[in-house]
Amino acid sequence: MDYKHIKFDDVMRFFDAANAARLCPVCSSSEWTLQFSRLKDKPELVFATNALGLGAPFLDPMSPNYSAQLLPFGRPVLPMICKKCAYMRIHDYAPIKEWIESNPMPDAEGSEGGE
Repeated sequence: MDYKHIKFDDVMRFFDAANAARLCPVCSSSEWTLQFSRLKDKPELVFATNALGLGAPFLDPMSPNYSAQLLPFGRPVLPMICKKCAYMRIHDYAPIKEWIESNPMPDAEGSEGGE
């Protein structure tokens, strides 16, 4: 399993186990979308993205222009977007991934590399 990819079904299992709210707090819709992988051979994977920080200023004396560079930082998150009103909520990726690894699917085929 890649660092920032997890199976959609596993994410849903986590939300079920956590009794996560299914309704959008803005419009009460229950239809959400996740950012799916762009890997053509693994369309069932959900992709985590970095959030809560886009970059930090850094002066690089080795740079030809000796100018400020931006170093990326942030936490990997799973953004969920309401299909009706576009409200976005984010979930921290690390604890979800840890829970999934500690609670594998009962069916061995549903675990890493399954189908």
